[in-house]
Formats: sequence, C-alpha cells, structure tokens
Amino acid sequence: MFEITSAMKIYNDDTYQAHVDEETKDNRPKGQEPRNFKTHAVGYCKAIKPFNLKLIPDTEQQGKLDYFTQTKSTGADLRDMGKQGTRIPTKNQGQKGYCWAHSPVTVMQMMRAQMGEPWADLSAYSVACPIKNFRDEGGWNAQAVGYIAENGCATSRTWAQQSMDRSCIQASAEERMHFRYVDWLDLDPGEMEQQMITVLLSGGFLAADFNWWSHSVAVIALLSISPIIRVLIMNSWGDDWSQAGLGILEGRHAVPSAATALQVAYASAA
Repeated sequence: MFEITSAMKIYNDDTYQAHVDEETKDNRPKGQEPRNFKTHAVGYCKAIKPFNLKLIPDTEQQGKLDYFTQTKSTGADLRDMGKQGTRIPTKNQGQKGYCWAHSPVTVMQMMRAQMGEPWADLSAYSVACPIKNFRDEGGWNAQAVGYIAENGCATSRTWAQQSMDRSCIQASAEERMHFRYVDWLDLDPGEMEQQMITVLLSGGFLAADFNWWSHSVAVIALLSISPIIRVLIMNSWGDDWSQAGLGILEGRHAVPSAATALQVAYASAA
C-alpha cells in the first residue's frame, strides 16, 4: 500500500527553490522548454485532440477523491502493483535532456498497467532521438506525444534504455507500431487546474511540463484538493530519487504549464 515517508520530496512555495538548487548542484538532467501557445496552440498537432471531457463539478470532486483513496485505486496504488504485481520502476533519462519524452512514456506505462496489458519496458529514447535527430535538446511533452501517436514507441528489446545508437531506428521499426497510443488530449492552459483534476479523478494520468522547474514529469495521482491542491508525480531520475522516484507538488507548483493526457490506450500484447 502506498504511504508517504520522510524521504518524499515536496515542492511548494517554501521548499521548491532549495530543491531546484540541490538538483542544479547534483547536475540532475532536465530539458523541458516552455511551449509557446501562440505558435503551438491547443490543437496545433492533429494527433492530439483538444481536451473534450466533461469537467467534474467542484461539488463532486472530493467525493470522487475519497472513493479512489478508500478503495486503494489511486495511481500511486497502481504504480505499486502495476508490473505483474510489483512496482513499476521509474524511468531514468540518464544525462540527456529528454524529460519531455519520458513523461508521456511513463503515462503509457501506467495506462498499460491500468488496462491489464502485459509488462513492456518502453524506451523514451526511441521517441526523443528520432525527433531531435539524436541531438541532446530540450522540448515539451506534446512533441513526444505527437510522435508516439504517429510512429509508436519501442521497448528496450529493440531500443535499449538510454541508447543513442542510430541503428535502433531500423531495428525497432516493426515493434514500435505495437505500442502506438492514439487518443491523447491536449489540456488548455487557461483551464489547466480543473482539467487536470478531471483527468486524475477519471482514472487518467498526465504528461506535465512545469516552466518553473524546466522539467516534465508524469502526474499520476491527486492527493488533495482542499485546502490546497497536491499531486503525486513520477519522475525520470530513477528510483533512487526522493521516495522510489515519486514526489509531491503543492499549490501553484502543482498546476502544469502544459499537459497532455492519455484518454484511451490502444496497444497490443507485448
């Protein structure tokens, strides 16, 4: 059962700067670049639909959150058991600035677990490298999502984790189409908080960019709504970061600058 321990890193108005300073000192890789919504507005990518879910009313939100918590069916609980009864490992982006590709790939791993799909060790480098022509460059999560929807994602069988080997493109060509997820939603920055809450209380997960952090992570659970919003994130710095790769964002630091959500996943068995 998921429990928060003293090892958990919590980012809020009082703590975020100290955490960011520590990450800079430790040379933690990031790579998220702000998405320009003037040039890349919601709906700019044909493969990503504008958010179209009915918002869950404020009066119903706490009751739904209580249900997830009481039934131990939150994203945190799923993560603990999602790899054939064991914990889904956190992705590790290595020293490349590919967090923006790791966040949607982590969402895919969580959705596969929720759908009861067999475990598959998806490789975010199989998404980031072709997009950036194997250059170590930053981006935003919708870039990766658009590529995944059109070209799929390979597993570590054909594209090893953190591999920069160009031959992997050909080696993974057939496999990646078995892990092609097409029903992504693009959240509106003007309604981000309520849309995020609706996704999480509908059993979904988000690939979320945070401009204040220059980092992109997967948001896998809503922990509280009132008096302050708190979300649980799954990072891409390996399981040795924070509490088994998980962290908490609070208040204004919990609301992404840009986000996509996987509504329905279509994937074959591994």
